[in-house]
Amino acid sequence: MMLKWQNFKELLPQEKLLERAAVIVAKWFQPQKDVIYSHIETSLDNIAQSVLNCLKEKHPDHSIFSISAENFSYWRNNNIDDNYWNEVEAMQIIDILEDYIFGKLNFQRKEFESNKAKMEYMCIDNVSCK
Repeated sequence: MMLKWQNFKELLPQEKLLERAAVIVAKWFQPQKDVIYSHIETSLDNIAQSVLNCLKEKHPDHSIFSISAENFSYWRNNNIDDNYWNEVEAMQIIDILEDYIFGKLNFQRKEFESNKAKMEYMCIDNVSCK
């Protein structure tokens, strides 16, 4: 696991995706589990597509729908620092994300029995969608 983390640290800054780091950490804290990046990646892609669908229903004229597939692919595989949206469009995206994650997915932080939370409960593969 240390080798995977070292390889991650050596990536270019734009290649250091948070979900990749989260999977490495999940594997590190849960060596008994088979945490597979491609499964998590697929799940995140499905969530992103669902959020886009919700955004299209509510804000069909949002400029995100004029973005090329090449740009989306680049954004998916690289960290980007630029904000491509004006304040109104950015808030539309954030509102849809909030509605989707805390509404449709009913995302909830797991309740812990003690004040000391176990790290494995916070790993990317243990997200609770009740």
